[in-house]
Amino acid sequence: MRLTRIYQPAKLATHCKLELDQVSAHHLKNVLRFKNGDPFTVFNSIDGEFTALFWSDHKICYAVIGDFLAAPESYPVKFHLIQ
Repeated sequence: MRLTRIYQPAKLATHCKLELDQVSAHHLKNVLRFKNGDPFTVFNSIDGEFTALFWSDHKICYAVIGDFLAAPESYPVKFHLIQ
């Protein structure tokens, strides 16, 4: 099973419905071909990481946010950002 993580700048809270931005909605629905009820993870730098279920009514895509996931303290892979 693959892990899909989607960044959302909006306020995140447990057990609520969040309208996904156009880019994220397109990626989940058309590229990854998510169906209603497919699980993924939604996160941002303020509220943390949450489980979510994909939901679409053919025009608008939503994340039905579930439980809070504890974020790891550090990323396990070392990398360098070069500009």
